Amino acid sequence: MSKNNNSKTTTILVIIAIVVIAGLSIGIFIIGSNVQMDADRFSETARQFNNYIDLANNDIQAILQEDSIKHKAAFSLLQDVYALNNQYKEMKAYNQTNPGTYTQLDLDEISMEVISKVRLMIELVYNTRVHWYCRTILNATVENNYYYMKQYFFIKNKWNENYSYYETFDADLKSYMQNDFDNTSDTYEIPEINFEVWTNYLYQNLSTIGVVFPAALSLGYLEGASYINDIDLTNVSITYIIAANEGYSELNQDASNVISDFNNTLITLATSAVILGFAISFTNKKYQNFLLIVGLITLFLGLIYLTTACFNILAYRTAQLNVLTEPEFISYY
Repeated sequence: MSKNNNSKTTTILVIIAIVVIAGLSIGIFIIGSNVQMDADRFSETARQFNNYIDLANNDIQAILQEDSIKHKAAFSLLQDVYALNNQYKEMKAYNQTNPGTYTQLDLDEISMEVISKVRLMIELVYNTRVHWYCRTILNATVENNYYYMKQYFFIKNKWNENYSYYETFDADLKSYMQNDFDNTSDTYEIPEINFEVWTNYLYQNLSTIGVVFPAALSLGYLEGASYINDIDLTNVSITYIIAANEGYSELNQDASNVISDFNNTLITLATSAVILGFAISFTNKKYQNFLLIVGLITLFLGLIYLTTACFNILAYRTAQLNVLTEPEFISYY
């Protein structure tokens, strides 16, 4: 009688364990499906950020390339102006020892050529995106010496400075140029773009891309990138977007690890159920007890996997709240 009772007790214990295993398996399947959805969402978000990083970088490089081409052309003209300035000085000096060799008309021709090149140089720089941004958005002009935020910003007027290794402008030539500009109410200047500052600003204030480059590929991409579209890119650095990409990639990995833990749990629980079910088929008490112990130990290991997975779910969902922290404007000087 006692033997039959023990057998019934064992059977009931195994049935309870199998029911618990079945219940846990169903719960794991439901929770695991939600975790898989999280992993897919994190993966998609990371992909969106990564794609935007590539497009934003391409757009910024396109902006810089366009401006750089115009700036190089402008300062190629400036080199011609330096050469004409030297020629003008040499003509005046030669007239000191050989009076009348060069007439005032000859000198005026040099002056007019200088003015023509300087005006074209200024026009080229004015047609850059950075200059448009300075004048239109920041109200920084040659009149206020492109002064902004207590120091020079993107452009510096080098009119009154020495020019590289060349001598300064001849006083008569400079006066001639200034009079010509005054007569047309134009401002004489040598606007030099500070590309280091401009580059840093573009990378650290991503909303500028849309302002200066309406054809930017990143603008069209933002319309379909739901997670990025929720972020105000004003004063947001590319490093912030990179950090977001890395953060969501890590979350995707964390969620994938949870799924792996769930899979291990299911395998362990299934193994436990098989062993326990196999145990009650034995009439030999010694083998039956051995299999019961192994089955319960396997079940315990499955519960450890499950506990670890649950803690990891809480961990990555808490971490998710800190991925997109409030962006801070980074100084670009």
